[in-house]
Amino acid sequence: MANDTTTAGLRPLSTLFSAGTTTGLSDVQLLERISAATRATHTAEAAFEALMARHGPMVLGVCRRALCDPRDVEDAFQATFLVLVRKSGGVRVDDSLGRWLYGVARRVAHRARTLAEKRRAREASSTTWEPAIPAPDEERAELLAALDDELGRLPEKYRVPVLLCDLEGLTHTEAASRLQWPVGTVKGRLAQARSLLKGRLTRRGLAPNTLSLSSIIKAEARLAVPAHLAEKTVRSALPFAMGGQTAATWASASVLALSRGVLRAMLLTKLKMAAIGLVAALGVTAGAGALAKAGHGDKAETVNRGLETGLASNFARKNKGDFRPAIAVAIINEVESDTKIIALAPNGSKLRQGDLICRLDSARLEERRFKQGVARSEAEAAHQNAKLIREVAEIEVTEYLEGIYKKEWEAVEGEISLAESERTRAEDRLEWSQRMRAKSYVSKAQNIADKVSLAQKVLTYKQALTKKDVLEKFTYSKRVKELESKVEQARAEERIRELEWKREKDKLAKIENQIEHCRIVSPISGRLDYARWPVPGVDGQFATVEKGMTVRWAQLLFWVVPTDRGGERSQ
Repeated sequence: MANDTTTAGLRPLSTLFSAGTTTGLSDVQLLERISAATRATHTAEAAFEALMARHGPMVLGVCRRALCDPRDVEDAFQATFLVLVRKSGGVRVDDSLGRWLYGVARRVAHRARTLAEKRRAREASSTTWEPAIPAPDEERAELLAALDDELGRLPEKYRVPVLLCDLEGLTHTEAASRLQWPVGTVKGRLAQARSLLKGRLTRRGLAPNTLSLSSIIKAEARLAVPAHLAEKTVRSALPFAMGGQTAATWASASVLALSRGVLRAMLLTKLKMAAIGLVAALGVTAGAGALAKAGHGDKAETVNRGLETGLASNFARKNKGDFRPAIAVAIINEVESDTKIIALAPNGSKLRQGDLICRLDSARLEERRFKQGVARSEAEAAHQNAKLIREVAEIEVTEYLEGIYKKEWEAVEGEISLAESERTRAEDRLEWSQRMRAKSYVSKAQNIADKVSLAQKVLTYKQALTKKDVLEKFTYSKRVKELESKVEQARAEERIRELEWKREKDKLAKIENQIEHCRIVSPISGRLDYARWPVPGVDGQFATVEKGMTVRWAQLLFWVVPTDRGGERSQ
């Protein structure tokens, strides 16, 4: 027993001498040490312990929010770090492992919750079963469970500040340094993320205010990892990474099954993504081959994709079966979706430049334009509101510097001047009182009262000086920084809203452009010829455009042959 105790006590020292300290190492450097576990066990164990100390509270918080049973929470926590140690050689992260661990913890907790629900369903079928764990506060449990769901749905630029500042406990400056963002951007996006989380949770029937939501997140992130849980996680990690049987000594069968199940799921996801990429590559190759072998109709669409009009000489060698004079102009469909022809000029019509040739159905585009117009207006209103908030924040800075602070400073100066005057009078009074006391003209009590009065006036004067000193050195600086931080947040929000407004405007402009393309007019004066293409499987037969048919984007529709340049010749 004594030998075991001595060995356990010397383990940290042996680790320190063989591996060196882990203080100051980044997550990437610690991962490199863990991946070399088979060569330096003590080094890897120390690195793993350091990573768990950094990110353990965040992982524990994710597991607690998703699971009710403390045993399930500990199993999910341990399984998350077992997945980390097994994947340490292939994890690609930036300076912080937190984002990757957060995703793994959510996946493990979700799997653990599914298994726990199945287990409870089996146990519920027994008449002797009774719940061993009291039901937690339902509203708080629902809020915590929804918190990670909505956090996972936030855009990356909003989710990352919450993970670093609220879940991992970094300061704004530390998070800005790690992300290489300005501090104001971190503060602004963090505030925006909290606002988005509050709105989404409110829509789910949960209505925490922003302050309580932030305090809940930070309280969950400050959870301390129990010592027994940390010890068995560290002891089981390296044997699990090396595939040894001793992992079962410190990890239960449920933990090992949970971690292996998540590893299999991650592998399947990776294989699926690789398969999708392979299929996409094969599809592109096959599509290119098919286009190379296609007939006139498909080739005309491909050749003319993205082209408004073009001379027939550009198509003559590529469109067999539909010859036109070299000066004829090709017209294609520029609406980027399938649409129907609802009006059509007769084939062979004499056209002047600008005459209507064809009208395409624009009903769906008109509906999209209406909805997009509403979205554009809402985005513009949001941008104007953000602009006003920023302007008000800037006015508050000016108001404090040129108004409030000056008044506070002048008030303190007045207090100092008054206190100094009162002190001088008290000094003169005491001097007179002492002279009169020497001549027995005033009593001893009166002389003592004058001394006390002077002491009070001196104290009041010193307090006024201290008040001015605090105002100039601390209150002024603190208030200015608070107001400037508010301005930076407002500017970041205004920029975000401006970009959203621009995006909605661009969408509306594109839809309006597509509606304009539904009206096809002649680019020149000449004779209208319908485009034609071979009918598949029927030699010598050609199809052509007609009213009511559906046409595709970039499909060749018409030719206009100039009649004043010898364009009457055609095959």
